[in-house]
Amino acid sequence: MGRNPYKQTSSRPQGDRVTTGDARPARVDPLGTAIHLAQRLGHARRDREDSAAQLARSQQADAAHAAALSTDRWVRIVAAIRQQAEAYNDGARRVLLNVIEQPGELTVTVAVRGEGEPSLTATLDGTFICMRGRDALGIAHAAEFRLHSDRGDDATAAYLLRNWMERL
Repeated sequence: MGRNPYKQTSSRPQGDRVTTGDARPARVDPLGTAIHLAQRLGHARRDREDSAAQLARSQQADAAHAAALSTDRWVRIVAAIRQQAEAYNDGARRVLLNVIEQPGELTVTVAVRGEGEPSLTATLDGTFICMRGRDALGIAHAAEFRLHSDRGDDATAAYLLRNWMERL
């Protein structure tokens, strides 16, 4: 007699069968396995979202702290700008530069006397200082840079003013 060509002779288990304690084969519930997998995937997603939310809260707190430190430094930077403008005026032996603070704002303007004359305005925005101005030739310029903790307040004021003062 020959072999039955339709009979499976593989040694692998057929279907999703599990042996139970009473020695009769039982089918694994594919729906139960799928639900368990879906729960694990949902849990993993919640963990990722919780982690991302915690990171965002931490970054916001760090940014708020850095902005508060920058605001505290701004007062000293403006004082250093005033000192450098006074030194410029002393060197010129006349008052050329005026330092004007905007009340209630984190903005300072250094202007040469007279309307339409060169000026430089610096505004603190969080941890950035945004500058815009016009030099003696009437050329407009703008720049932005991050307020670094490794540069002192006097050095920051000098950095803000130097290039502009050289073009007066």
